[in-house]
Amino acid sequence: MKITSRVLIFLCMVISLFFINSSTAHAATYSKKYMIHDQLNLLKPSQKQQIIQQNQQWQHEGNKPQIWVYTLNRRPSDVGNLGEDLLTKIAKKATPKNGDYDWETKVDSKAQVWGIHVSLLVAYPGKGTQIKLIKSEDLDGATSDFQNWQLHRGLSTKIVNKNIAYQYFNRFSPFINKHIANVKTMKPGISWGDIWAVILTPMVLWLIIKLIRWLHNTPTSGGSGDSSFDDGYILGRWSR
Repeated sequence: MKITSRVLIFLCMVISLFFINSSTAHAATYSKKYMIHDQLNLLKPSQKQQIIQQNQQWQHEGNKPQIWVYTLNRRPSDVGNLGEDLLTKIAKKATPKNGDYDWETKVDSKAQVWGIHVSLLVAYPGKGTQIKLIKSEDLDGATSDFQNWQLHRGLSTKIVNKNIAYQYFNRFSPFINKHIANVKTMKPGISWGDIWAVILTPMVLWLIIKLIRWLHNTPTSGGSGDSSFDDGYILGRWSR
């Protein structure tokens, strides 16, 4: 009888752990229906599939980065807060109202967590910038100003062709794989400041050396009886 009770308790514990792990794993993943929302039809079916597959692969990486692609029929009224507004809107759709918790708090919490890991590639019609990548906190923190320039080099901020969204995705995916997906510490690489320091430091040293040599070789004015002779002698001695 005691053995049977122990077996039942053990089975209950196993079943409970299974459901806990399953619910945790589900909470840690992102539904693919939120990864792409293509109102402008900028993506081919094959491109959508590849974007979804890459995001699903990232879900199994250590830092779980994401790039979700959203193309909109209308230009947003508040482009400056587009990333935050869009993540909140998606979180509202992803959070059911069942009355068991503060729904708005749950939405805000979900949007904030997404903001750490989820970058948004957004395209919209109208004048000015029409397509841009709104970087997650992870991606922003791992990208220096020089790396950001490199990543955007050659990419248009306008919807110049149907492949522009996929071009953005393909440009940033390798960077995320290398610098974010599985690294223990995310940190930016070389910056413009580092590059200018490397370029200018030898030039400054060269100018200092030239100045010292010029001061050393400059002849003094007047003879030994001139009052400026002593000054020239002291200056020459100092510059040696």
